[in-house]
Amino acid sequence: MKNVAPSFVHWIASQIPDVAQPLSYYNLDNTVNAEDHGTSHFVALDREGNAVSSTSTINQLLGSKRISPTLGILWNDEMDDFSTPNVTNAFGFAPSETNFIQPGKRPMSSMSPTIVYDKNNGE
Repeated sequence: MKNVAPSFVHWIASQIPDVAQPLSYYNLDNTVNAEDHGTSHFVALDREGNAVSSTSTINQLLGSKRISPTLGILWNDEMDDFSTPNVTNAFGFAPSETNFIQPGKRPMSSMSPTIVYDKNNGE
């Protein structure tokens, strides 16, 4: 970072805890959309018709409640997208054997970044 003393950067980083605080700390009672748990989506289109679509999530509110000590980002808790035998997930869905945790397997997901356009004129 230009124009920022390394000692100041280290001080700012030292103020960020490695774990999230209890929910009461964040005063979420006055939030506009209490149902949003940390998923965002955007689509960008330029004047030449190039497009990109992206969806990002940390899944549950405050994700895993763990922050990377080197990157300062909040880790997600996407392991909840897998099924566990006899355990309903955080969204109330019953377990599905096809979605049980296995080495190298990706969890099933309902996220589907989408771009819709007219194939005849590209709009």
